Amino acid sequence: MKPELGQRFTIYLKPPGVRSIPVIAKMVWSGDLDIYDETVFGMGIRFIAISPEDQHYIASLVDAEVDD
Repeated sequence: MKPELGQRFTIYLKPPGVRSIPVIAKMVWSGDLDIYDETVFGMGIRFIAISPEDQHYIASLVDAEVDD
């Protein structure tokens, strides 16, 4: 079941080697996209709620990638 525009739902981020990180998100746009001459469904989400601990952990993963 696809979420509807504005609907809130929980997604789980799964970085390699780490437990799943639950995030409450909201769909802010959706539609068909043309990617490499193929039409696919896509959507944009906005994070609504994530624990401060998980925010810091995700930021450290991003920082590590930028430094590489």
